[in-house]
Amino acid sequence: METWKELYRLSAAGVPEAEEYYNILTLKDVDVIADHELTHHADFFHSEFETWDDEDAGDMWFEKGGCFYIPRTICGMNHDADNGD
Repeated sequence: METWKELYRLSAAGVPEAEEYYNILTLKDVDVIADHELTHHADFFHSEFETWDDEDAGDMWFEKGGCFYIPRTICGMNHDADNGD
């Protein structure tokens, strides 16, 4: 875990709030972050960020939303709307 935390702290670029957040990461947090990045490479997303032009950039919300939602759902981190969380 300490190796992952150190890698993330390096990306914080000296932002104290980011460094503080990365200091308290759990294994589940690391899993969700890694799964988020891997989800970007899933075959159901047909474009690459580097090749998007202005015409296709509007579709980015779908990929970003999917990459946020899917890993959290699989890892059990989405709150159940029915219980008020």
